[in-house]
Amino acid sequence: MGVPIHKFFLFRGCDNMSTHNRDRMWRTADGRSIPIKDMEVSHLVNVINWVSDNSDAYPKGVLKLMVEEANHRKLLLFAEGKAYPQKVDGKWKVIDPITGKGSIIPPPQDYIDKVADNENYQAMFKKTQDKRKKRMQNE
Repeated sequence: MGVPIHKFFLFRGCDNMSTHNRDRMWRTADGRSIPIKDMEVSHLVNVINWVSDNSDAYPKGVLKLMVEEANHRKLLLFAEGKAYPQKVDGKWKVIDPITGKGSIIPPPQDYIDKVADNENYQAMFKKTQDKRKKRMQNE
């Protein structure tokens, strides 16, 4: 069956978080480790939505820390007139500061290619897509 999905999405130091630490590391399914402060806004938004849909697969505190990072950036990026993360209708999106419209930007193709053979990621991806389809049908 392979390694459990939470082993691919390792998030160090999430058990006892009392302050927002932007240097905490996020480990992606393709094996990279990224400080949350260095994540692209679209990546941060995708991670928040992913963890929200799969909270049982992550240590407590991961979602809270990612949302804290998004809120931190929202203020700074909005002030700079740059695209910023915002929760809209229950989902996080990247907001275009000119149009005010939000979007969810898919991961880059090279990432998709790297995780194509990761059975655990693919299983969780399918489960997540099924949940999202059901939720949309009920709206």
